[in-house]
Amino acid sequence: MLDLSKLSDEAIRDIAYNLGAENEQEVDDCRAEIAGMTPRRAFVCYCTWHGLLGYGGPLFDLVTALQESEAAHVRP
Repeated sequence: MLDLSKLSDEAIRDIAYNLGAENEQEVDDCRAEIAGMTPRRAFVCYCTWHGLLGYGGPLFDLVTALQESEAAHVRP
C-alpha cells in the first residue's frame, strides 16, 4: 500500500491518467486504486505515462539496488 500523502499531486495525477482517468474527478476516483498499488507498479505507471514504455520496471530495480547499495555502504 502506498501513503499518498508522500506523493505529489502531479505524480498521483500522472499515475491516474495512465490508468485511464481523463479529468480531476476521475483522478480522485483512482486514489484508492493507486493507494493499493505496490511502489513498483505505481512507478511503472508513472514512467509509462511519461513515455518510458518498457523502462519502468528496470529503472525501479536499478533505483532500488542503488538505494540498498548506499544503505549497505559503511562510511569511515
